[in-house]
Amino acid sequence: MFTTSEIAAFAKGLRGQLLRPGDDNYDEARRVWNGMIDKRPALIVRAAGVGDVIQAVEFARKAARCGAIWTTKPRPSAWRRRAV
Repeated sequence: MFTTSEIAAFAKGLRGQLLRPGDDNYDEARRVWNGMIDKRPALIVRAAGVGDVIQAVEFARKAARCGAIWTTKPRPSAWRRRAV
């Protein structure tokens, strides 16, 4: 799908973190509220701003053309602030 150098270039352009299996905080970042779901994505972006989100979506679109599946997960603090 993507070469190591393409992923490294993507990571370098982020202000936030790019996590892969084996990285510190990877297991914490991949967890969702439903404990029965145990997905292990190849890459997790912890966006530090809108620019990171835009870059991540563009990268994911390229990956989708190669057959990869991608999704988003808001930070808990993001949805808590908006909950009524």
